[in-house]
Amino acid sequence: MAKRPRVLTEKSALKRWKSGYGQGTGKEYIPWLTIQDVPSKGLVSRCMGWKSQREHHLLSQGELRVFYWLEWCSGVTDIREQFPLWSFEDTQKIAESFGIKHPTPVTSVDNAIVVMTSDFRVTTQNGGDCIRTVKTQSDLSKPRTIAKLQIEQQYWLEKNVDWKIVIADEIPLDFFMNMTLIHPCFMLDETIITSDQVPEIATYLTQFVIKKNLPLADITENSDQYFGLREHTSLYLVKHLIARRYWRVDMNTKINPTRILTLLAVADEYHTRD
Repeated sequence: MAKRPRVLTEKSALKRWKSGYGQGTGKEYIPWLTIQDVPSKGLVSRCMGWKSQREHHLLSQGELRVFYWLEWCSGVTDIREQFPLWSFEDTQKIAESFGIKHPTPVTSVDNAIVVMTSDFRVTTQNGGDCIRTVKTQSDLSKPRTIAKLQIEQQYWLEKNVDWKIVIADEIPLDFFMNMTLIHPCFMLDETIITSDQVPEIATYLTQFVIKKNLPLADITENSDQYFGLREHTSLYLVKHLIARRYWRVDMNTKINPTRILTLLAVADEYHTRD
Protein backbone atom coordinates (compact mmCIF):
# COMPACT_ATOMS: atom_id res chain seq x y z
CA MET A 1 0.00 0.00 0.00
CA ALA A 2 1.33 3.45 -0.95
CA LYS A 3 2.22 5.74 1.90
CA ARG A 4 0.15 8.87 2.36
CA PRO A 5 1.97 12.10 3.16
CA ARG A 6 1.41 13.58 6.60
CA VAL A 7 -0.89 16.58 6.26
CA LEU A 8 -0.38 19.44 8.70
CA THR A 9 -2.32 22.55 9.59
CA GLU A 10 -0.80 25.39 11.60
CA LYS A 11 -2.45 23.92 14.71
CA SER A 12 -1.21 20.36 14.17
CA ALA A 13 2.26 21.60 13.18
CA LEU A 14 2.50 23.54 16.45
CA LYS A 15 1.38 20.43 18.35
CA ARG A 16 4.07 18.40 16.58
CA TRP A 17 6.69 21.02 17.45
CA LYS A 18 5.64 21.05 21.11
CA SER A 19 5.90 17.23 21.11
CA GLY A 20 9.62 17.55 20.38
CA TYR A 21 9.82 16.90 16.64
CA GLY A 22 12.69 18.73 15.00
CA GLN A 23 14.35 19.32 18.35
CA GLY A 24 17.05 17.82 20.55
CA THR A 25 20.59 16.72 19.78
CA GLY A 26 22.42 13.43 19.46
CA LYS A 27 20.39 10.43 20.50
CA GLU A 28 17.52 12.64 21.66
CA TYR A 29 16.87 14.36 18.33
CA ILE A 30 13.56 13.58 16.62
CA PRO A 31 13.48 14.31 12.86
CA TRP A 32 10.61 16.49 11.70
CA LEU A 33 9.83 13.96 8.97
CA THR A 34 10.25 10.19 8.92
CA ILE A 35 10.04 7.76 6.02
CA GLN A 36 6.42 7.05 7.07
CA ASP A 37 5.50 10.71 6.54
CA VAL A 38 6.67 11.25 2.97
CA PRO A 39 5.91 9.11 -0.10
CA SER A 40 9.10 8.54 -2.05
CA LYS A 41 9.71 7.25 -5.55
CA GLY A 42 13.34 6.56 -4.76
CA LEU A 43 15.33 4.74 -2.10
CA VAL A 44 14.41 5.48 1.51
CA SER A 45 16.52 4.21 4.37
CA ARG A 46 16.62 3.84 8.10
CA CYS A 47 20.02 3.20 9.60
CA MET A 48 21.65 3.41 13.01
CA GLY A 49 24.01 6.37 13.20
CA TRP A 50 27.62 5.97 14.30
CA LYS A 51 27.76 9.42 15.87
CA SER A 52 24.20 9.80 17.18
CA GLN A 53 23.48 6.19 18.21
CA ARG A 54 19.91 6.60 16.95
CA GLU A 55 17.98 5.63 13.85
CA HIS A 56 18.22 8.11 10.98
CA HIS A 57 15.46 8.62 8.41
CA LEU A 58 16.82 9.29 4.91
CA LEU A 59 14.34 10.05 2.16
CA SER A 60 16.45 9.50 -0.97
CA GLN A 61 19.58 7.76 -2.16
CA GLY A 62 21.20 11.18 -2.44
CA GLU A 63 20.53 11.83 1.25
CA LEU A 64 21.95 8.41 2.13
CA ARG A 65 25.06 9.15 0.09
CA VAL A 66 25.65 12.47 1.87
CA PHE A 67 24.79 10.93 5.25
CA TYR A 68 27.55 8.35 4.77
CA TRP A 69 29.96 11.14 3.85
CA LEU A 70 29.07 13.03 7.03
CA GLU A 71 29.40 9.85 9.12
CA TRP A 72 32.91 9.33 7.75
CA CYS A 73 34.03 12.95 8.35
CA SER A 74 35.99 12.89 11.61
CA GLY A 75 35.23 16.56 12.26
CA VAL A 76 31.46 15.93 12.40
CA THR A 77 30.03 15.11 15.83
CA ASP A 78 26.25 15.16 15.24
CA ILE A 79 23.92 14.81 12.26
CA ARG A 80 20.27 15.87 12.42
CA GLU A 81 18.27 15.01 9.32
CA GLN A 82 14.94 16.49 8.16
CA PHE A 83 15.54 19.61 10.23
CA PRO A 84 12.56 22.03 10.25
CA LEU A 85 12.67 25.66 9.23
CA TRP A 86 10.55 26.68 12.15
CA SER A 87 8.23 28.39 11.99
CA PHE A 88 5.98 28.28 8.95
CA GLU A 89 5.32 32.01 9.31
CA ASP A 90 9.05 32.78 8.95
CA THR A 91 9.46 30.99 5.63
CA GLN A 92 6.13 32.31 4.39
CA LYS A 93 7.30 35.90 5.00
CA ILE A 94 10.55 35.22 3.15
CA ALA A 95 8.65 33.73 0.21
CA GLU A 96 6.37 36.77 0.07
CA SER A 97 9.34 39.16 0.19
CA PHE A 98 10.90 37.37 -2.80
CA GLY A 99 7.62 37.07 -4.69
CA ILE A 100 7.95 33.27 -4.55
CA LYS A 101 5.10 30.83 -3.94
CA HIS A 102 5.63 29.05 -0.62
CA PRO A 103 5.53 25.22 -0.85
CA THR A 104 1.99 23.88 -0.41
CA PRO A 105 0.74 20.32 0.05
CA VAL A 106 -1.32 18.52 -2.58
CA THR A 107 -4.42 17.86 -0.50
CA SER A 108 -8.05 18.81 -0.11
CA VAL A 109 -7.61 19.45 3.63
CA ASP A 110 -8.49 23.01 4.54
CA ASN A 111 -5.69 25.22 5.96
CA ALA A 112 -3.03 22.60 5.18
CA ILE A 113 0.54 23.90 5.28
CA VAL A 114 4.08 22.74 4.57
CA VAL A 115 6.79 23.23 7.18
CA MET A 116 9.95 23.40 5.10
CA THR A 117 12.95 21.30 6.13
CA SER A 118 16.68 21.21 5.47
CA ASP A 119 18.21 17.82 4.79
CA PHE A 120 20.96 17.98 7.43
CA ARG A 121 21.91 20.16 10.36
CA VAL A 122 25.51 19.23 11.16
CA THR A 123 27.50 19.90 14.34
CA THR A 124 31.29 19.98 14.14
CA GLN A 125 34.07 19.47 16.66
CA ASN A 126 34.36 23.18 17.34
CA GLY A 127 30.73 23.20 18.46
CA GLY A 128 29.44 25.14 15.47
CA ASP A 129 26.47 24.14 13.34
CA CYS A 130 25.97 24.26 9.58
CA ILE A 131 23.22 23.28 7.19
CA ARG A 132 23.81 20.99 4.23
CA THR A 133 21.09 20.61 1.62
CA VAL A 134 21.28 17.66 -0.78
CA LYS A 135 20.62 18.09 -4.48
CA THR A 136 21.63 16.42 -7.75
CA GLN A 137 22.96 18.29 -10.76
CA SER A 138 19.63 17.78 -12.52
CA ASP A 139 17.76 19.33 -9.56
CA LEU A 140 19.61 22.59 -10.09
CA SER A 141 18.13 23.00 -13.55
CA LYS A 142 14.57 23.17 -12.19
CA PRO A 143 13.24 26.72 -11.60
CA ARG A 144 10.88 25.63 -8.81
CA THR A 145 13.72 23.89 -6.97
CA ILE A 146 15.85 27.03 -7.24
CA ALA A 147 12.99 29.12 -5.86
CA LYS A 148 12.61 26.90 -2.79
CA LEU A 149 16.36 26.96 -2.27
CA GLN A 150 16.20 30.76 -2.19
CA ILE A 151 13.73 30.60 0.69
CA GLU A 152 15.86 28.08 2.56
CA GLN A 153 19.08 30.01 2.01
CA GLN A 154 17.55 33.28 3.24
CA TYR A 155 16.07 31.59 6.30
CA TRP A 156 19.47 30.33 7.44
CA LEU A 157 21.16 33.59 6.50
CA GLU A 158 18.83 35.37 8.89
CA LYS A 159 19.67 32.78 11.58
CA ASN A 160 23.40 33.35 10.93
CA VAL A 161 23.92 29.64 10.22
CA ASP A 162 26.23 28.51 7.39
CA TRP A 163 24.22 26.95 4.54
CA LYS A 164 25.50 25.13 1.49
CA ILE A 165 24.27 22.74 -1.19
CA VAL A 166 25.97 19.36 -1.47
CA ILE A 167 25.76 17.71 -4.89
CA ALA A 168 25.13 14.06 -4.13
CA ASP A 169 26.44 12.97 -7.53
CA GLU A 170 29.88 14.35 -6.67
CA ILE A 171 30.43 11.94 -3.78
CA PRO A 172 32.39 9.03 -5.34
CA LEU A 173 30.33 5.93 -6.05
CA ASP A 174 33.09 3.64 -4.74
CA PHE A 175 33.07 5.54 -1.44
CA PHE A 176 29.30 5.10 -1.22
CA MET A 177 29.55 1.38 -1.97
CA ASN A 178 32.30 0.95 0.65
CA MET A 179 30.22 2.73 3.29
CA THR A 180 27.22 0.61 2.38
CA LEU A 181 29.43 -2.43 3.01
CA ILE A 182 30.96 -1.38 6.34
CA HIS A 183 28.39 0.93 7.91
CA PRO A 184 26.29 -1.81 9.60
CA CYS A 185 29.47 -3.25 11.18
CA PHE A 186 30.57 -0.23 13.21
CA MET A 187 29.17 -1.54 16.50
CA LEU A 188 30.59 -4.97 17.27
CA ASP A 189 27.89 -7.65 17.23
CA GLU A 190 28.96 -9.98 20.02
CA THR A 191 26.64 -12.69 18.76
CA ILE A 192 29.03 -12.94 15.80
CA ILE A 193 32.36 -12.32 17.52
CA THR A 194 33.17 -11.15 21.05
CA SER A 195 35.41 -8.22 21.94
CA ASP A 196 37.74 -10.66 23.73
CA GLN A 197 38.30 -12.55 20.48
CA VAL A 198 38.99 -9.47 18.36
CA PRO A 199 42.66 -8.66 19.21
CA GLU A 200 44.02 -12.12 18.35
CA ILE A 201 41.96 -12.52 15.18
CA ALA A 202 42.66 -8.94 14.07
CA THR A 203 46.40 -9.53 14.50
CA TYR A 204 46.19 -12.71 12.41
CA LEU A 205 44.25 -10.94 9.65
CA THR A 206 46.54 -7.93 9.67
CA GLN A 207 49.73 -9.89 9.19
CA PHE A 208 48.35 -11.76 6.19
CA VAL A 209 46.72 -8.71 4.55
CA ILE A 210 50.00 -6.77 4.86
CA LYS A 211 51.80 -9.51 2.90
CA LYS A 212 49.49 -8.73 -0.07
CA ASN A 213 49.84 -12.17 -1.59
CA LEU A 214 46.25 -13.42 -1.20
CA PRO A 215 42.80 -12.03 -1.98
CA LEU A 216 40.93 -10.82 1.09
CA ALA A 217 38.30 -13.57 0.82
CA ASP A 218 40.99 -16.27 0.96
CA ILE A 219 42.56 -14.70 4.05
CA THR A 220 39.23 -14.41 5.89
CA GLU A 221 38.26 -17.97 4.95
CA ASN A 222 41.59 -19.26 6.27
CA SER A 223 41.05 -17.24 9.45
CA ASP A 224 37.60 -18.73 10.00
CA GLN A 225 39.06 -22.23 9.68
CA TYR A 226 42.11 -21.49 11.83
CA PHE A 227 40.06 -20.10 14.73
CA GLY A 228 37.08 -22.43 14.29
CA LEU A 229 34.70 -19.58 13.48
CA ARG A 230 31.42 -19.58 11.62
CA GLU A 231 31.70 -18.85 7.90
CA HIS A 232 32.20 -15.12 7.07
CA THR A 233 32.94 -14.16 10.69
CA SER A 234 36.41 -12.90 9.80
CA LEU A 235 35.05 -10.95 6.84
CA TYR A 236 32.59 -9.30 9.21
CA LEU A 237 35.51 -8.39 11.46
CA VAL A 238 37.37 -6.86 8.51
CA LYS A 239 34.41 -4.55 7.86
CA HIS A 240 34.33 -3.65 11.54
CA LEU A 241 38.06 -2.86 11.61
CA ILE A 242 37.72 -0.58 8.59
CA ALA A 243 34.63 1.15 10.01
CA ARG A 244 36.50 1.76 13.28
CA ARG A 245 39.56 2.99 11.33
CA TYR A 246 41.74 0.39 13.00
CA TRP A 247 42.60 -0.45 9.41
CA ARG A 248 43.10 2.56 7.12
CA VAL A 249 42.19 1.96 3.49
CA ASP A 250 41.49 4.13 0.47
CA MET A 251 37.74 4.58 0.81
CA ASN A 252 37.52 5.90 -2.75
CA THR A 253 38.69 2.53 -4.10
CA LYS A 254 36.05 -0.19 -4.01
CA ILE A 255 36.67 -2.92 -1.44
CA ASN A 256 36.41 -6.22 -3.31
CA PRO A 257 36.89 -9.37 -1.19
CA THR A 258 37.93 -11.33 -4.28
CA ARG A 259 40.96 -9.04 -4.65
CA ILE A 260 43.98 -8.09 -2.56
CA LEU A 261 43.22 -5.39 0.01
CA THR A 262 45.82 -2.67 0.49
CA LEU A 263 46.25 -1.28 4.00
CA LEU A 264 47.48 2.29 4.21
CA ALA A 265 48.01 2.11 7.98
CA VAL A 266 47.12 0.07 11.05
CA ALA A 267 46.23 1.74 14.35
CA ASP A 268 48.42 1.01 17.38
CA GLU A 269 45.45 -0.12 19.45
CA TYR A 270 41.99 -1.53 18.78
CA HIS A 271 38.99 0.11 20.46
CA THR A 272 35.41 -1.14 20.43
CA ARG A 273 34.12 2.29 21.50
CA ASP A 274 35.03 5.87 20.71
